[in-house]
Amino acid sequence: MLKRFKSGLRSGLAFAAGWVLGWMIRFLFLTQRLTVRTAHQGGNPYVRNPAERFLFCGWHEQLLFGGFAGRSRHLSALISQHRDGAMVAGAFRAMGMAIVRGSSSRGGTRALRQAMEVTRTHHMAITPDGPRGPRRVLKEGVVYLASRTGLPVVPVACTASRTFLIRGSWTDMVVPFPFGRTWMIYGEPIHVPSKIGRDELAGYVRMVQEAVEDLNEYAVELTGVPMPVVPPGHEVSDAEADGQTLAEAA
Repeated sequence: MLKRFKSGLRSGLAFAAGWVLGWMIRFLFLTQRLTVRTAHQGGNPYVRNPAERFLFCGWHEQLLFGGFAGRSRHLSALISQHRDGAMVAGAFRAMGMAIVRGSSSRGGTRALRQAMEVTRTHHMAITPDGPRGPRRVLKEGVVYLASRTGLPVVPVACTASRTFLIRGSWTDMVVPFPFGRTWMIYGEPIHVPSKIGRDELAGYVRMVQEAVEDLNEYAVELTGVPMPVVPPGHEVSDAEADGQTLAEAA
């Protein structure tokens, strides 16, 4: 019981620290000149009274952009239950987001149920290569959620004129320097049929993977800002990418 109390206390302190950190990051983005490009009318989280809801899907390294470049009262986020998850949840909650806790390795089934409930009224932001990678490899979870909820998946790419990297164990975090320019780019929605089989699911996973990759290439062409290079050891083979299971991603 004492161990559970200590764990809860650490989680609570991390959440509170994340709340403070969230506002600090938001103030950083307030120094940016923000440009939002949307392929589909209403297909971004900043629309005041959205007529549609979407699953916004971008790489984990661009997490700060999706959470803090602008504010949305209609956005939720899927956050892992790993050690740093409580701090990230606190930071996103400071921005008014609804939070669902769960990941590929912890709380996946419960997170799926909560996500299906939350997305009745909110968009959801998902980083499908988290929480432990492989980097820039899409797991099945976002496509499976799309098939269960009927919400289309919108690929997302984010960049800034001047950035630095916070190095991590399996990916890096892209952070803009103050007083630059930030771009948020939202692609065409991808509609996933309901009750699809595993073969069809894999096809849509590849489709969304390619859409996110293509949109990031477009962001590079548009802004002239290259994406961070994936360090040796962070790459993944085709066999490993295809080996991501629904149980891991849900």
